[in-house]
Amino acid sequence: MKIVNEVPDLKEYVDLRLAAGMEAADEEALKNGLMHSLCTVSARGDQDELLGMGRIIGDGGVYYQIVDLIVSPVQDEQSLQEAILYQLLDYLETHASKDAQLMVVSDVAGIKLYQKHGFKLVYPDYYGLTRSV
Repeated sequence: MKIVNEVPDLKEYVDLRLAAGMEAADEEALKNGLMHSLCTVSARGDQDELLGMGRIIGDGGVYYQIVDLIVSPVQDEQSLQEAILYQLLDYLETHASKDAQLMVVSDVAGIKLYQKHGFKLVYPDYYGLTRSV
């Protein structure tokens, strides 16, 4: 297996999302998101198949967000997610200012992984909100 800074092709991305249980989304929107990521990390297997990925989005100055930390269900999810997260954090150590803020939205199962890497829950000081457009 190899972890590389590489944007997967759209079909691989769509297939990985669906395999991981994420909802289907407009493919043009997904393609646009991939193309506008600041950093994309892909985990590839021995046959060059996409095993997992993660992306960083943001303004490139002060605000960054980790999104799409996705792993194929046939993989050891925790260790592969952590390997991808290490590479994403390494990118930020090199490219982000010391005043930058890094955010992530996680399911309950992923909270411990992020806390292990210095993330803190913002509740009760702040609340995260979301809205569909």
